[in-house]
Amino acid sequence: MATKTFPLHYFRITREDGDLSSDYDNLWMVLIELDNSGSVMRELGFDQENNLVHKHPSHNFKHGPRGIFDVAFFEVRGRDDDLIWEEFQGLWVKFLER
Repeated sequence: MATKTFPLHYFRITREDGDLSSDYDNLWMVLIELDNSGSVMRELGFDQENNLVHKHPSHNFKHGPRGIFDVAFFEVRGRDDDLIWEEFQGLWVKFLER
């Protein structure tokens, strides 16, 4: 299993936080992994029933090659993560083949 080697941050973005519906099919929630500068490294997107409907990087999903937040930067200083590396990595590995 991969190990965390540098500061990473993990946030949850839901439809309540912003409009994920218009361009992103049935996307209900996105979990994002950010580096210490606030750049998105990986994304996992789920529908309302917690089915995986988006993964970045991946070529198996509509927005997988570039990601939903490909040019976004997030403020990570002073903000508590919504989940920990082991939780995100566990989901990533679960959906590794997708």
